Amino acid sequence: MQPEPIIQKLQQFAESFDNKDWATMKACLANEVYVDYSSFRKTEPATISSSEYVELRKKGLSGLTTNHTYSNYNIIIEGNTAHCECDFMIQRFTGDRSNFFHSYGIYIFELVFKGNNWLISKITQTVDHNEGNPGIHGAFSMN
Repeated sequence: MQPEPIIQKLQQFAESFDNKDWATMKACLANEVYVDYSSFRKTEPATISSSEYVELRKKGLSGLTTNHTYSNYNIIIEGNTAHCECDFMIQRFTGDRSNFFHSYGIYIFELVFKGNNWLISKITQTVDHNEGNPGIHGAFSMN
């Protein structure tokens, strides 16, 4: 298998945040997803349903404009599973863009191939640094 469909899936996932296209986001995910955002939020890693994942993102990003960018993909495919590490930049703005909160770091994704489709089954985010006002991001009010 080639890495291009995996990169396309991850780009679709990133765009679903920015477009607030929650149905597409859910379609990118396996039914259950292991999520580790502990370097960013005060939450423990956990396996949650794709529906819960989407609802948490909806709540956390409410009222924000975002731009998710992934780059420098390193993908290893073994049978029906794929491991991908990539750099990320997430820009978050309030309506007038004067108030912002941006994050930079590394994502580790695990994907499974089911029914001719790659689905994200694990997401680990390691934040290297943030810039701006964390108070605009709903994740910090949910801790």
